[in-house]
Amino acid sequence: MKMLKFFLIYCFIFFTSCKNKCENIQQETKTMMKSWYKKKIFFPSNMEKLINVSSTNNKISDLINMQGYTIVHFFTADCDKCIDELSTIKKSLQNLPENPNVNFVFIASAPTKLYVSDAIKKINFPYPIYYEREYYSFKTINKLPVSDNLYNTMILNNNSEVILFGAFYDNDKAKSLYSKILICNL
Repeated sequence: MKMLKFFLIYCFIFFTSCKNKCENIQQETKTMMKSWYKKKIFFPSNMEKLINVSSTNNKISDLINMQGYTIVHFFTADCDKCIDELSTIKKSLQNLPENPNVNFVFIASAPTKLYVSDAIKKINFPYPIYYEREYYSFKTINKLPVSDNLYNTMILNNNSEVILFGAFYDNDKAKSLYSKILICNL
């Protein structure tokens, strides 16, 4: 009987501690994000899904109502720096554990689809990339600062609401917060 009481007390303390940690993470995220926290994000309707070099005519409908979390990364594909960024992301994603509750969406902006296709081919990027036909339309419709790279990567909940901005692939603090957000199911 004493063992059962000890076990129940331990479980209560453990679960209370986890709940408090998650509440602290949520409060920290809200404080950092300010008015952006849980702001709805929209995807341009005229994006085209590119898989490696071959293009498909899939519409944006498969991005709507995704289950779980979605990590969105926006990039311009008209420079070598951006191609290097995709290489870094590719390496980072290969080191992440599989998580069926996390989707990845990569949105490329470029003056022409050829730039995006060349970037995908050059680094053999294995994930689908959505090419926006209107330059910077993703950032424009969501009123994200065009020239600020902080807003290029974000984690969204299943309602397409922003939870956190930050590059999970090269920022340790962002990577840690992304992990905590996923664990706490914020």
